[in-house]
Amino acid sequence: MIKKHVLGLSARLLFFIIPVISGSLIISGSITGLYADRGVKKVMVRLIEYKAEDLIRHSSSQWNLLLENNLQNDPAYMESFENSIRSYSLTMLQEEGEWILAVDEDNSIVFSVGSSASDDSILESAGENAPGETGDIWIDGNFGGESRLGYGFFLPALGWTVYITELRQTFYADLYFIRWNYIIMVLLTAIISSFFIYYYIHRSLSPLKTVISDMQNIVQNRNFGKRVIPVQNDEVGELAREFNLMSDYLDRAMTRLKNIARSEIEMRIEIRNRERETLEVLSKVSDHKDPETARHTSRVGMYASLLSELRGDSTEESDLMRWSVPLHDIGKVGIPDAILLKNGALNKTERLTMEKHVIIGNEVLKDSASPILRAGADIAISHHERWDGSGYPGGLKGRDIPVRGRITGIVDVFDALTTARPYKEAWSLKRAVEYIRERSGTEFDPELVELLFANLERVEAILIEYGDE
Repeated sequence: MIKKHVLGLSARLLFFIIPVISGSLIISGSITGLYADRGVKKVMVRLIEYKAEDLIRHSSSQWNLLLENNLQNDPAYMESFENSIRSYSLTMLQEEGEWILAVDEDNSIVFSVGSSASDDSILESAGENAPGETGDIWIDGNFGGESRLGYGFFLPALGWTVYITELRQTFYADLYFIRWNYIIMVLLTAIISSFFIYYYIHRSLSPLKTVISDMQNIVQNRNFGKRVIPVQNDEVGELAREFNLMSDYLDRAMTRLKNIARSEIEMRIEIRNRERETLEVLSKVSDHKDPETARHTSRVGMYASLLSELRGDSTEESDLMRWSVPLHDIGKVGIPDAILLKNGALNKTERLTMEKHVIIGNEVLKDSASPILRAGADIAISHHERWDGSGYPGGLKGRDIPVRGRITGIVDVFDALTTARPYKEAWSLKRAVEYIRERSGTEFDPELVELLFANLERVEAILIEYGDE
């Protein structure tokens, strides 16, 4: 089991407390900042509006003087009037970044004070932010190639559109100053709080760490006779006393478990040996009934185990095949000797009787509690099925045939070909391989055939080691 890595208790406490403190400061600061933002913006907007109103009053009073003296058509006085408004606009600029712009009805620049933007940029911005003859417009965005906030309004007497704007950065300068100072204050508070909290947690957990270290040494060294000394008379001391009681119990329990484990291992080895001995006896029963194969069952078990290993099965599955495949013909114990030991060819009735050995073998083994015997039951019923569906007893085809049966079908025939029988000599390895390959895809699984014969050296080694005497 992979041990999950987690932070220590002191770190977890620190990471819990600090976010609580910092989070409270951030939330309260965010709310305060929100109201400050609204307040500052409201004041600045009102200031720009006031400047616009002041400029309107000044231009109206100057215009009325011209009207009263009937000088509105005099070019010299009109020029003086325009210069007066421009000069007054200059006196309204108080900070760097403020800009007052006036354009006429033809969208030509009358005057521009406070900015060095290009004429094309100025005219483009003025065209995009025209307030109309009876209204005004609030500007918030790109104006004259810069990020600005401001107010645009129409002077009916002159037919001018006037814009009073300020750089966004300047507009919000005070608010930015407040925000940065608050962030610095939060960070300093968090750092100082973290230091004092860490110091307090470290001092508080030091006795607990000492007790835990002693416990770990006892557990790692399996020295349950040793005792943990309580450092102080509190919850930590109570933990040490409870651990000492548990150690006493574990010391006694470990001794009993060692004795039980030793006995269990010995019993498992004995049971496994007896089970395998029983399987060998069962295999010999079929050998005794059909004496033409002296060590046939041992070889097919080894061949099947090898093929299972080659196809990537687990070690447990390969070992299971080693002991279950030799049981594939156990059903022959139910076949009359007159048929089983007949020298000549079997007639149709006798062959049908002979084919029943797969069903008998399955019936004998299928209800066993042993995994090996149950696997033997599956093998017994399926090892005479053929890849093309012409086998028996179920006429299964291709991958519908259990893989254990497909493996057994190949190794059973291979062993029959390569060993001597009363009615034939042993075939050469080459001849047997050619025979089985000719039937690959009809009688046998082609993938298993190629996999087995791609490792022919290991197959031949089994044939030599377990050959008939």
